Amino acid sequence: MCMKKFTLSFPQKVQTATWPQHQRKLHLTLNIAVPLVALAVLLFADPTFAQTTAASDEWVKPGVDTINRLRSGVVTAGAAAIGLGIMILGVWACLTFRMNWDKLGYVIFGGILIMAGPQMAAGLLELATS
Repeated sequence: MCMKKFTLSFPQKVQTATWPQHQRKLHLTLNIAVPLVALAVLLFADPTFAQTTAASDEWVKPGVDTINRLRSGVVTAGAAAIGLGIMILGVWACLTFRMNWDKLGYVIFGGILIMAGPQMAAGLLELATS
C-alpha cells in the first residue's frame, strides 16, 4: 500500500493594508486642499459684486443670444439634414429591398428633438424672465 505524505500548511502572516500612493494623494486633496480653497473663497469673496451683477440683466445676454442663434440656425440646418437623411434611408431601402424601421424611427425622433429643442429652451427662457 502506498502512503502519501500529508503536510499541513498555515497561511502566512497577513500584512496590514496600506493605501496605494494615488489614493493617499486623493485623501490629502480632499481633506486638506478642498477646505483651504473653501476658506479662501469665504475670506476673499465680495458680496457687493454679486448684488450689482444680479441687479442688471447684462450677464444673461450671452445666453439669450446663443439660444436665439440656435433657434434660427439649428432648426434650418436640422430640417435639411433630417430631410436628406430620410431620402438616403429611402434610397438604401429600395436598393437593398428591406426597410429598417428602427433607423427611420431614430431619424424622425432626432428630427423632432432638433426642431423642438431650441423652441423649448426659448420658451423656458421666456418663462424665467417673465
